[in-house]
Amino acid sequence: MHEIVVQVMKERKWRSLNSIFRTLILFLMVIVGTYAIFQNSSNKKITDTVSSPSHMALIKINGAISSDKTVNADDIYELLEKAFKSDSAKAVLLSINSPGGSPVQAGRIYDDILHFKARYDKPVYAYIDDIGASAGYYIAAAADEIYANRASIVGSIGVISSSFGLVDTIDKLGIERRVFKSGENKNFLDPFSPLQEEQAAFWQAQLEITHQQFIDRVTESRGKRLNTEVEGLFSGLLWNGEEAKRIGLIDDLSSPQQLAGDIKIIEYRKRGSFLDSLDKKLPFSFSSSEIVREVITELNSQQVELR
Repeated sequence: MHEIVVQVMKERKWRSLNSIFRTLILFLMVIVGTYAIFQNSSNKKITDTVSSPSHMALIKINGAISSDKTVNADDIYELLEKAFKSDSAKAVLLSINSPGGSPVQAGRIYDDILHFKARYDKPVYAYIDDIGASAGYYIAAAADEIYANRASIVGSIGVISSSFGLVDTIDKLGIERRVFKSGENKNFLDPFSPLQEEQAAFWQAQLEITHQQFIDRVTESRGKRLNTEVEGLFSGLLWNGEEAKRIGLIDDLSSPQQLAGDIKIIEYRKRGSFLDSLDKKLPFSFSSSEIVREVITELNSQQVELR
């Protein structure tokens, strides 16, 4: 009996120590993440007003472009409005590092840039950092001039929509699919039902229309600078900066600092909450359910993307 009691006490002690250890690790991660946020923030040029000295207004477009992501049309509109209305901002620089995303969000941002350019006499430059592909390039095309590094990845003028076919999978698992609908196509391209050729053909036609809209925007904005005779130009191919310059997808090779010259670069950005900043800096996420949500969305939706 004594040995059992001793063993139970040891197990309780171990669990207690383990719990304390995990708490300390979590606490240290939060402290380190918090320090990184404030350290990083102290080194950045940020503006929330229009009263700064003469400068080039920098708007970063980093990551996937989507209504539920950091880069979305509503937030970018606010930044564009602030930059264009500022008398101190002598030019607007779009720093783009994006593989693509929603054609709707990209199209709205493109239109908003043209809207502000028409109202304010202010040049707009786009700089493609690591990658400016698909929806990222769509936005860049609205600029007066586009620049990149010689190794930047540029292009991918195409449209994609993907899903899965899970008919055999649910059959093997012994799952019976039950669908109740009113409307012949309410289960449009359902991944758990056999593919209907008519629906697939209809969806492909919609993608072709969206693709042509993308092509029209690029050809209109780039004009004679673009060599439309290049094979595969609108097929979704990607080029490095040097080739992109030769083709006319960009105007020249440069950097943000070279473009700004003697004036300062001040970043315009939307202030997020403390937890938003912490979530981006720490190696774990406060919103782990987001992963599950995105998987379910991928399985069930036919989202169109420029990437």
